[in-house]
Amino acid sequence: MTVSFAPDGTANQTMMNGRQMSVHWCVDAQGQLHAGLAGHDDSAAAWIAGDTLTISMGKMALALQRQTA
Repeated sequence: MTVSFAPDGTANQTMMNGRQMSVHWCVDAQGQLHAGLAGHDDSAAAWIAGDTLTISMGKMALALQRQTA
């Protein structure tokens, strides 16, 4: 899966099956990421370490690696 986060609060997501989605994202006052990734509009803890964005919801974590353009 690939996700591109834009500064205007939009994100483009391409799923493993090739399906593409455009979603909205934001960070709330508590630092939680709100995004409609994988078809679910949820909030999650998120942090960046080096070139990896990790999004954690409960017992599930998704690690996204930065790609150069």
